[in-house]
Amino acid sequence: MTPDVSNQPRDITEHIKNFREFLNASEPFVDLLMNNHDWDEDATLSIDWLEENWKLLVERELLQGDATITPFLGASLSLVGSKDFAVVVASSNNLFDVQNNQMVPFDKYKYLRFGGLSTKIPGGYSIGIPYDLAHLIVDEKRDDFRVPFGSLRFYLIPFSEYLTLQKIDKFNSQMQSDSSHTLHFKE
Repeated sequence: MTPDVSNQPRDITEHIKNFREFLNASEPFVDLLMNNHDWDEDATLSIDWLEENWKLLVERELLQGDATITPFLGASLSLVGSKDFAVVVASSNNLFDVQNNQMVPFDKYKYLRFGGLSTKIPGGYSIGIPYDLAHLIVDEKRDDFRVPFGSLRFYLIPFSEYLTLQKIDKFNSQMQSDSSHTLHFKE
């Protein structure tokens, strides 16, 4: 069955919340398995585990296996490859970016791409419980933000639409920041 794309953007906030709850509930069991893992021979097991569960529990549930969405962990667009859909984030609230100590400029961008969940630890961020921060990405500007998970809305949109919106946002941002652009008409 082909996924219904007629109602885009599609609010998938509950799916993302459920996936986060799954990660939090699974973490103690995964930690037990990881303690005995041969990391020298297989260093990417935890990342693979996250991505495979993302594909099974989010991508397959939303798209019935007939299409693909951007990866759970925030890869650059060159690594994302050709996907059918992007998971994007919108918020009507002012959100503070804990990574850059600034407000997230939601007024400049219609959508920010979702790039995974993490937790703040001393000296950086960890992919682990309680998964209380969402990683948000602006691909065209190569900006990224980490914001509290709780007040976000998550949407599924066609990947091509996301790329188009990024280009429009980039153009609008450039025009607003460069006041020297003046249109001159010949008489």
